[in-house]
Amino acid sequence: MKKVVEVVEVLKKTPVVVNDSPGFVSNRVLMPMINEAMFCVMEGVATPDAVDTVMKLGMNHPVGPLALADLIGLDICLATMEVLHHDLGDDKYRPCPLLRKMVAAWAARQKERTGVLRLPRLKRASPTCGARWWSWRVISRAGASSRRPPSGTAPSTSRAT
Repeated sequence: MKKVVEVVEVLKKTPVVVNDSPGFVSNRVLMPMINEAMFCVMEGVATPDAVDTVMKLGMNHPVGPLALADLIGLDICLATMEVLHHDLGDDKYRPCPLLRKMVAAWAARQKERTGVLRLPRLKRASPTCGARWWSWRVISRAGASSRRPPSGTAPSTSRAT
């Protein structure tokens, strides 16, 4: 572990050592926030714009949770929540029914795909060097081809083994 930390520091990055766990720290914190934002919209607590504005102004987040969900991809958010729910066995990770509904609707209307906030369609680039990080670029609505789910059909809702 010490050697890995040294390599990261040589790259002028900040190493953070955590224990291995399903979903890692980042997804275990981020995805429930996105999921709860979806519940707020589903239950009529606030509009998507209001939820994002509250988090940007009130919590000083650079982007709201629903806009971030649009950038990540609602299908990716749903798949991540399902893995967390299955692997950790805690209902706090149960995906919001609205999220499931939106992913199903997206699969049915891929050419018209929009996210929670109706942001422009996003195209996910291929991961580089096998990394799990994705780069995003916004493409214009005119002449843009729709993003296809990984399997070429509807996004998978089952946990990969």
